[in-house]
Amino acid sequence: MIWVALLLAPVAAQNAGVSRGAEIFSKTCAVPYCHGPQGSAGRAPQLAGRNFDRFPLFKAVGLGIPETSMPGFQNILSLEDLDTVVDYVMSLATKASATSGSKPAPSKPPPLPPEIRQGRDLFFDPARVGSCGTCHLLDGWGVAVGPDLASASPPNPPALRALPAKNINRARPVNEEPFPALVVEQTKDRLLLYDLTAPLPVLRTFRRHEVTLEEGAGWNHAAVTRIYTDPDLEKILVFLRRHAAQQRGAKR
Repeated sequence: MIWVALLLAPVAAQNAGVSRGAEIFSKTCAVPYCHGPQGSAGRAPQLAGRNFDRFPLFKAVGLGIPETSMPGFQNILSLEDLDTVVDYVMSLATKASATSGSKPAPSKPPPLPPEIRQGRDLFFDPARVGSCGTCHLLDGWGVAVGPDLASASPPNPPALRALPAKNINRARPVNEEPFPALVVEQTKDRLLLYDLTAPLPVLRTFRRHEVTLEEGAGWNHAAVTRIYTDPDLEKILVFLRRHAAQQRGAKR
């Protein structure tokens, strides 16, 4: 019944949700391990320029697609947020054709030295669920959930694993198990936060009265870096140091 009720939502309400859906999509779906920015192809298929029927699309976003890497978000995103994501994806139907040929193809970035490229590839490794790019933004790629690791300048793998987890709370929603959360936006009516329960952070929205925040999240950086060996992290640090040097040079 929930799916049918949402199908009957007014068109005006759907259009109003496109911008909100775009925000959720960019921070939850268009990340290194899934769809590309603005519905372009990533590890997952391109969405821009494709025509979808609303009900099957909503079902796919909510329940996932069996035997694929597409997860279901019905237990993570609110029904309202699910609906706005569907609004946004459906708005991409004409995006590919509208933008086709309007801009020249971007030039390829200059090749990196092998030792730098190895670290970059590990940082954004799509085969590792929970790679660094899942939570950190660098060179315009990744997701800015956590801090800039290049600016943090950890000197060695143990220091990188031990980076302090700042501003992470325990969120306790009504009728739901508590989870570690990073608050993105907080108003008197709305709470926008990243759910850090799984290796892939998910942007969630709550009405302010539906959730309380507590200290002591029980989350640490060492746990999520277990997917890397110390030699892997050494290579990532070489990449981070190069990026930090570029940042310093740009400020001069």
